[in-house]
Amino acid sequence: MPRRHPRRQAPARRVGAEAGEARFDLTGGVLLGLGAGLALFGITQAQVAGLAAPSCWGSLVVAVVAVALFGWRTVRVAHPFVPPALFANRAYRSAVAVAFLAMVVNLGGLVFVPLLVVDVNGLTPGAGALVMIPAGIAVALVSPLIGRLADRIGTRPLVLAGLAVVGVFALFLSTFTGGGSVVPAGAGIFGLSVGFIFVLTPLISAAAGALPDGQAGAGIGILQGAQFLGAGTGPALFGVLVTARQQSGGDAVNPLYAGHAGAAYSDVFLAMAAVTVLALAVAFRMRPATQGA
Repeated sequence: MPRRHPRRQAPARRVGAEAGEARFDLTGGVLLGLGAGLALFGITQAQVAGLAAPSCWGSLVVAVVAVALFGWRTVRVAHPFVPPALFANRAYRSAVAVAFLAMVVNLGGLVFVPLLVVDVNGLTPGAGALVMIPAGIAVALVSPLIGRLADRIGTRPLVLAGLAVVGVFALFLSTFTGGGSVVPAGAGIFGLSVGFIFVLTPLISAAAGALPDGQAGAGIGILQGAQFLGAGTGPALFGVLVTARQQSGGDAVNPLYAGHAGAAYSDVFLAMAAVTVLALAVAFRMRPATQGA
């Protein structure tokens, strides 16, 4: 009689183990999304209903709890939604922080320059949108050149130069907009948009080059998430500032601003310049080794 061999069960158990290792941390993702979403909602409610409104402080409290639970879970589960090893890399940490701060300023400019020319200069919304067209054309023309520049001089110098341009034009907007002409507003958003492109494109390359192959996919996903979070945070925070300054009716904080009607917008653009200075301080910590990545 032929000898019968028992079945081997090890491969099935191995497949099960690999499936367990590949599990997606849905709970961690929900906690992070809940914290970020409620934080943004609470900030916008501060603008609409005030800080004392339950919809404002309640959302912010729940957001803090959700983020705290997310951090607690991240360091305790085997495969967290955001791998902690990513943030052990100094260059990557800097890239994520700069991406967030730069997007705060960029989206703030894209939102509040049109509001400025409509609210202060008296343009219609359609005419106000025309102020943004030169900036969009410039970005489309400059973008293809940035990759070649990064290959020649490295990513870090481009990021620093781009942030410097963003800061200068944010200060320009704070100083010269709100008068009888919309030309300063158009020139300001032109420079701010071009400077932002010089930041973002090399930053993605720097972040990808700073990570091992096994972490690059997750790392770029988190970097893009930081951009989206900055895109929501900027208009929300600056909207609260505009509302507060319009209600107070005081003069602009910037002593170089000569107008009065647009003082609230001057303060918003000055705040954008301050955020850019913070981003520059973080970008200086990016290791030169990320250049040419």
